[in-house]
Amino acid sequence: ATSIASLPKDFRRIREIARLPCDSISLGQLLRNTRPDPESLIKAGHWMQRQLPVRYGRRIEEFLQLPHVAVSNPHINKVLQTYLDTFDAISSFEEIRTLEHVTSFRELINAQMAKHGDGTRLIAEGYRQVQRMYPHIVLDEFLHNHFTSRIAARILMENFCTMHAPQEGYVGIVRIDMKPLDVVSSMVRDLTRLTTNVYGHSPEVEYRGNLDCTLDYIPRHVSYMVQEVLKNALRATVERHRTRDFG
Repeated sequence: ATSIASLPKDFRRIREIARLPCDSISLGQLLRNTRPDPESLIKAGHWMQRQLPVRYGRRIEEFLQLPHVAVSNPHINKVLQTYLDTFDAISSFEEIRTLEHVTSFRELINAQMAKHGDGTRLIAEGYRQVQRMYPHIVLDEFLHNHFTSRIAARILMENFCTMHAPQEGYVGIVRIDMKPLDVVSSMVRDLTRLTTNVYGHSPEVEYRGNLDCTLDYIPRHVSYMVQEVLKNALRATVERHRTRDFG
C-alpha cells in the first residue's frame, strides 16, 4: 500500500467523502430523471455534484491500497493524478443553485471527461509493466472495480451533458426504441471484412429470433458488447473449421 508520506494532501477529506452513501441509479431511473427543463437540470446538477466525488473518492482509496510498485508506476500514477484532479474540481465547485451554475458545471464535467480519455490504455499498459517485473502481483479485483466504476461515472457524466441539448429519438444518451439488428448488422459488415483480411475468409453470420425487437439502451454499449462477442465467435469459427471446411 502507499506510504503515509506519499498520500494526497487532502486525503482526510477524500476519505470522509468516500464514506458517504453512494446512490445507485437504474437505467429506468436515468430515463425518468433526464429532462431538459430548468428545475430538472438544477436538480440533476446538484445530484451529480454530491455523488461524483463519492465515486471518485472510493476509486482513489482503492488506488492508494495498491502495492507501492503498482501505484508508483508512471502510467497508473498518471491515472491516479487525474482522479485526484477530477475529485478536487468537482467537490470544490460552488453549490449549484441556478442555470448559470449548471452551465458552468456542465463545462467542467466535459473538460474532466476529456482528461480521462486515455485512462483505459494507461491502466492496461501500467499493469503489463508491473506484471512483467512482478508476476505475483494480481490486480483483478481492483481492475474490475475500476473499469465498472469508470463506465458508470461516464454514463452519468455524458447523460448530464446531453440533457442540455436533447437529440430526437434519445433521452440523454439512451436511444429510445433502438433496434439491435441495426447495430449488429453494422458490426457484422465491419468484423467479417476484418476477419477476411486476417484469415483470408469469414463465416457467414445468420440472424435468428425476433429481428424486429426494440429496446431503450445506450447504442455505444451495445456496440461494444456485440463487437466482442462477434469478434470472438468469428475467430473461433474460422480457427476451428479452417482445415476442415476451407481446405
